[in-house]
Amino acid sequence: MYIIKADGKRERFNARKILRTCLRAGADRISANEVTNRINQEVREGMTTREILQRTLSYLNAINPAVAAKYSLKDSMFKLGPAGFQFEQFLLRIFQEYGYRTKHSQIIQGACVKHEIDIVLFSKNIYSTVECKYHNSPGVYTGIKDVLYVWARFLDLRDGYKKGLCANFKEAWLASNTKFSDWTIQYAECKKMKLLGWNWPVEGGLEKLIENKKLYPITIIPNLEPDLRARFVKANIILCRDLVSYDSTRLLSVAKVKASRLKDIISLADQILNHSNY
Repeated sequence: MYIIKADGKRERFNARKILRTCLRAGADRISANEVTNRINQEVREGMTTREILQRTLSYLNAINPAVAAKYSLKDSMFKLGPAGFQFEQFLLRIFQEYGYRTKHSQIIQGACVKHEIDIVLFSKNIYSTVECKYHNSPGVYTGIKDVLYVWARFLDLRDGYKKGLCANFKEAWLASNTKFSDWTIQYAECKKMKLLGWNWPVEGGLEKLIENKKLYPITIIPNLEPDLRARFVKANIILCRDLVSYDSTRLLSVAKVKASRLKDIISLADQILNHSNY
């Protein structure tokens, strides 16, 4: 049986993917099997992955809303917009949590022109540039044009260093909230560039960096209003852990919502972090 992916391509339906993702999101084996079996009975030829996702989330939500939220991690990446600023803020926190010193939105002189660098990384005496490529809808791959642009800019900065115009950048990164095209991966590997995106690199993609340290973005919380999300980000409240550790009085002042609504948001954020039942 074939289903339709977000990019319009057909792929054979594999119930094991649903089971694995349910378990990774924190569902117990019995619940994961129950949800997988229900989806397996309902899936039909030509059904979209979006429809399957919505049905899966509905069943998980009835069992444990915190697990359902974690299951939707990939979807939460598309809410870090609309222009990508929130995604950049989120990546800053990811890199910081993994030991990098960071600077955001830096104007740096190359040999030919100035460049606006989304993120500058520094670790072990190595300076790196990071270009953040954000997509606000699924099914869009980060393509070859993006990686060519990053490499060309990196070369101009390398030449700028030789002229004493900027730091000695040793690495160039391209980071995205989606997958990379095959050509993008091939070119990056040829040039020894670093890619960070969904399911890439295989052993340490964006989703694994998030899950390994529970760095869940606030966008994983269901029904979080866009204006409220923007206020949180402006206050540097990017992760679920920020919500549960923030001073309650100050947080209420930032959120500008009813105390009961804020309490529900914090409660679900805490459940997502601790795998507790609703």
